[in-house]
Amino acid sequence: MSNEALVPGRSVAVTASAGSGKTWLLVSRVLRLLLEGQPAGGILALTFTRKAAAEMRERVNQRLRALAEASEFELAAELERLGLAPAPATIERARGLYEALLFDPYPLRAMTLHAFCQDLLARFALEAGVAPGFALAESEGGLFRRAWRRLLAALHQRPDSEAAQALRNLIGQGYGESWLEDVVYSFLAHRGDWWAYVEGQAQPLDYAVARLRTALRLDEAEDGIDLDGDAFGARLKILLRWLHEADGARWIKTERIEAAVEAAGEARFEALRQGLFKQDGEPYKFQLLKAKRERLSDSQYQHFEDAWREVVAAVESAAERRLRVACLERSAAALHLGTAALETLEQELAVERALTFTDLEWRSYLLLRGPGNAEWVRYKLDQKIDHLLVDEFQDTSPTQWRLLLPFLEEMAAGDAGRRRSVFIV
Repeated sequence: MSNEALVPGRSVAVTASAGSGKTWLLVSRVLRLLLEGQPAGGILALTFTRKAAAEMRERVNQRLRALAEASEFELAAELERLGLAPAPATIERARGLYEALLFDPYPLRAMTLHAFCQDLLARFALEAGVAPGFALAESEGGLFRRAWRRLLAALHQRPDSEAAQALRNLIGQGYGESWLEDVVYSFLAHRGDWWAYVEGQAQPLDYAVARLRTALRLDEAEDGIDLDGDAFGARLKILLRWLHEADGARWIKTERIEAAVEAAGEARFEALRQGLFKQDGEPYKFQLLKAKRERLSDSQYQHFEDAWREVVAAVESAAERRLRVACLERSAAALHLGTAALETLEQELAVERALTFTDLEWRSYLLLRGPGNAEWVRYKLDQKIDHLLVDEFQDTSPTQWRLLLPFLEEMAAGDAGRRRSVFIV
């Protein structure tokens, strides 16, 4: 990779496949910063696993130690790889960096994003609205189970609540306890995405359901023929007349079409489904036995087939819309249950005075972007970070991206008389 990516005064985003040397480049960037006189305490390197953070620190130490112990020839070659000329002052600094970093009171910070968030909230607990000295709940499984049990107990006490009605709705659709638990646990596990999705909404549930309704095209005018309308009723009678005229058609159940003519609503739809469609939802093929076909002229046969085709198309349209309505109702019920479980999860966390990794991210984001003390907190942080490096940036979630955005904006804005940069890989 080009040495241009190592120039400290330049902000760089690197995209490359796994195994192509991105981590080497990031560590080299850190070394280049240190070799050019950047204080170690002004460098913040973020990654997404403890293993990766530990490996990053280890690699920096190994390469600094290698610089201290290298021969003159090896040291000159390494400096050139880093894009630096092996000048006497640079060589002297390279030889002493390892020892200097060992005793630096403000060492290089290479940590996970979660560790950074934990440190941030601990420093600004009052501003973030978290309990001072909060604990970190690293395992969420037990929390989710307790939140679910707490929710079920609460719904038993409040059977008329919207969440209780949602639970009855899902049970009525045939969903069992295991499925319900999976849905709730999945919602809780992705609650950071939910918070990001409904951020700023006074009525988050109403907003989400309205968005889903729009996505399912259910806030549009009825897209198809009303099966109970006069127009469809007339077409249905035409089809039935042709069935009588031809003494039936192969596969199509004439008696169910007769029942549909007399019925309405759900009964009409069900009769049409049984009379015109297979169990898998595919329509029966339009086909007449030879003797019945010979009773009709070509023109009559075409009118018969057109009537069948129009009725089948109308029923298919109605069936498809019913699926979308069912999807909306099922999803809305699941969202009601999920948000109710989220409330009980927050109660569990409050009792334990604890935060999870997801809470660390979201609370830190609100601290840095929300109203109130956000600008002051960002100012305090800004004084300590000159160079931000982010490893495995493609793994960022929406919340993590929003959390990092203030730093990226500050770096992009620049600061006269202060050399700053962002390095993303």
